[in-house]
Amino acid sequence: MEIFEQQFSDSPGTVDLGDIVRTPSHDRLSSAELLEYRRLLAAVIKTTDLLVKRTLPFDTMCRVVLGGARSESQLLKEVGKQLGMNVWNDLDQPAAHH
Repeated sequence: MEIFEQQFSDSPGTVDLGDIVRTPSHDRLSSAELLEYRRLLAAVIKTTDLLVKRTLPFDTMCRVVLGGARSESQLLKEVGKQLGMNVWNDLDQPAAHH
């Protein structure tokens, strides 16, 4: 995406430096350039979504600890509750012996 921005961007700013980066004027791009822009943009969105999905459990754990969880069991049950998962609800039950 950075290469595309350098080639087609209307402003010298970069996202890395916190600048506002204006997207290229779509009416000035050829069909091939629009397809490339769409492909690159889709890849950036997919990567961003994956990053958010992977950091959500960690962020939730941090918030639960700051909220007062005092044991691993408490932490896992509250994280599961906030994330809509029930996999840790039985942590307080004794393990079944086979």
